[in-house]
Formats: sequence, C-alpha cells, structure tokens
Amino acid sequence: MGDGKDSGKVLDISGDTDSRFNALDLAREIARAWRLSLKQAFPHKEFDVQATETEDSP
Repeated sequence: MGDGKDSGKVLDISGDTDSRFNALDLAREIARAWRLSLKQAFPHKEFDVQATETEDSP
C-alpha cells in the first residue's frame, strides 16, 4: 500500500444504503479536517468546505 502503486485509484462505493451513508460520513470528516486546517493556516479568512451527496457520489 505504501509503495505508491495505489495512487490515482478511485474509491468504489457500492450502491447499498449503508455503504453510501458511510462514504458520506467519511466525506464529512474529510471536509471537517480541511476546515480546521484552513482555519489554522488562514485565521483571518473564511472558507466554505462541505461534503454533499450527489447522484453518483457522496
């Protein structure tokens, strides 16, 4: 996994409800991490970082 061979691959989420919910939850956590990082790096700026669910992805 750490050999760089996996870079550029797409995460395939199955269409079942649990998988989509878990993927959206993960996307929201990633967005949260970005918000915190941006706030720390640029305390005087505002950013709108969101995770939204679309037809083909979270």
